[in-house]
Amino acid sequence: MSDLDVLRRNKVLVPHTGRDVTSLGGLLAIGRMPQEHFPQLMLTFVYYPTVSGAEMSTGLRYLDSVVAEGPIPIMVHEALRALRRNMKRRAVVHGAGREAVPSKARPDCVDGFGSCRSRA
Repeated sequence: MSDLDVLRRNKVLVPHTGRDVTSLGGLLAIGRMPQEHFPQLMLTFVYYPTVSGAEMSTGLRYLDSVVAEGPIPIMVHEALRALRRNMKRRAVVHGAGREAVPSKARPDCVDGFGSCRSRA
């Protein structure tokens, strides 16, 4: 199967007035810079010092901030990196070894309905 056939089959390229054009999904998923056409398409991650936001007594607004642009898979990858970097970890000792384990459910365990459950 040719590259062109793969792109057509996966609806990255769709027919329009007798020629193939990039679909919206194709542009968002594998386009080099979808923001060229959709300037407000971005993902912003902010890690606040408290559950309610900024720490008003110290003036600390946030602990980490990431703005991700590019195709959607790149934005999701950057968001997951920021989440993992900012998750608290606990040490679990197994015999002579030690393992750092996230203290909350891992961000890659989120299902399609927005809920999260810990993996065993």
